[in-house]
Amino acid sequence: MQDNWGFVPMTDAEINFMAGRMKPLLTEGLAYVAETSKEPVGFLLAMPDFNQAFKPLKGRMLTPKLLGFLPYLLAGKSPIFAASSRLA
Repeated sequence: MQDNWGFVPMTDAEINFMAGRMKPLLTEGLAYVAETSKEPVGFLLAMPDFNQAFKPLKGRMLTPKLLGFLPYLLAGKSPIFAASSRLA
């Protein structure tokens, strides 16, 4: 990427910050790293479709129904996570 105009490499602090922000969104089995004996050469990152959980809310985020979804989303017990674990 350094050959691209305007490229600025991320600092270690920026990488740690981004990793911390992404960690709650990741599900085991949906992130892989391909590596040779010397270095990483590629990665795959897939994320669950959180829109499926919010579909019953019909675009109304400030509704009492949202409180019913929060424990499932925070604990990873929603149908989204179940479907993604079957794919792995």
